[in-house]
Amino acid sequence: MLKECHSHGYFRDEFCPMCGSEAKFLLNDQEVDTLGRTMAGVLRHFPERYDLAIDKNG
Repeated sequence: MLKECHSHGYFRDEFCPMCGSEAKFLLNDQEVDTLGRTMAGVLRHFPERYDLAIDKNG
């Protein structure tokens, strides 16, 4: 799962590793995986379709 601590940013755990706050729930594990695969596909295969400029380092 992906959560966000207002003080320390994003993390993937039950509680913020810095302050122990429960924080705000953003995405479950399946949603994180789907989003990651979608972004990888866009960046790898169709960057021009989404007007993304990819430099020599990717």
